[in-house]
Amino acid sequence: MKRKLKPKVIIILISLLLIAGIVFAVYKFGSKESKTTNNDIIGTIEGFGYTKNIRATEVFRNEFENLRKILTAKEIDYEAYAGSLSKLFIIDFYTLSNKLNRYDVGSLEYIDPRIVENFNLKALDTIYRFVENNTDNSRTLELPEVRSVQVNEIVETTFTIDGEELEAIRVTLSWEFVRLRIW
Repeated sequence: MKRKLKPKVIIILISLLLIAGIVFAVYKFGSKESKTTNNDIIGTIEGFGYTKNIRATEVFRNEFENLRKILTAKEIDYEAYAGSLSKLFIIDFYTLSNKLNRYDVGSLEYIDPRIVENFNLKALDTIYRFVENNTDNSRTLELPEVRSVQVNEIVETTFTIDGEELEAIRVTLSWEFVRLRIW
């Protein structure tokens, strides 16, 4: 005697197969548009993992060198470090004019590894959503570029993550764009 599968079980099995197929397709084919490669990196800060790529703006390059000076000093000024790192985050994340495509999300190296994947997905769904592919230098869309970033306030504080309270530095910034028109 044959057992008949219930419609619910069939729907669940088909759904699982469909999800597995989508995950495989995204993994295998989803990142065909080029991303930043190691060949694009033109500067690093040894021991910290911070990089500068070939498409970095002048504002980013200047702040990157400032960060290098802070981190290679005999004694690190942690408030200056936090301020410079925050500035680099803003410059790299909000400057879209130098991104190759929507998958070239800036500032991921400055994000806590525990949340980088979620941050990246949110960026792809929001601010990077309409960034046109520019791997062949044919993009016509004018995208924003950060002109300057100012540190307004630096305050020592605490921060709780995963139930653990850690010492932290809160940085308040303001910034200006060369061009702000987005789409």
